[in-house]
Amino acid sequence: MVTMHNPSSKITSVYVVALMAIGLLVAITRGDIYWVGIALWGLFLVAYPALRHRDVEVPGAYRLMPLATVPFIIGLFMDMEGGGLLPITSPWYWLSFSVAIFSLSLVTVAYSDIYGDLKTNLSFELRLAFMLYMSMVTLQGPIFYYGDLWLGTDILASNEGLMFNILINAIAGLVLTLAFYYATMRAEPRGNVSEREEGAV
Repeated sequence: MVTMHNPSSKITSVYVVALMAIGLLVAITRGDIYWVGIALWGLFLVAYPALRHRDVEVPGAYRLMPLATVPFIIGLFMDMEGGGLLPITSPWYWLSFSVAIFSLSLVTVAYSDIYGDLKTNLSFELRLAFMLYMSMVTLQGPIFYYGDLWLGTDILASNEGLMFNILINAIAGLVLTLAFYYATMRAEPRGNVSEREEGAV
């Protein structure tokens, strides 16, 4: 656990808020409803601990928050003629989307564990994070479709591109889930891992 008054946590928070705010403006100007929502999600995760408690501890997963800003950094320097933060058929989209959304999902589940007193074990936390991640992956289709319809953008260029995007991101999500699981297992002392694996859920 780290506290919000920790200097590194403050720097992380300022960095994330600044880039998320910039990303939010870019997504709004390019008519990308999906990434507007993602930016608001990230800003909420930064603000929530401070709004809930004055001297609050945040989970170790909070250190992943800067990764959630990667799509906004890349999108800031890419010119999208048809609208949208990034072209969904671009390798940059696949790579940055997976890392960003999985990081936000992990932090959200960790918050539920701390502030909601969920008391999950490691395996269940990662399963919840993966389910949240996949929900965000599948939401791209209807959000991009209706966004293009209502705002006159051209984000969803083809169904084929969307299907390939979902497939790539689903595989990336599985890889990230396994990578985080084994990395945590190796990093934590054996006793701590056993206790977490025998959690209430």
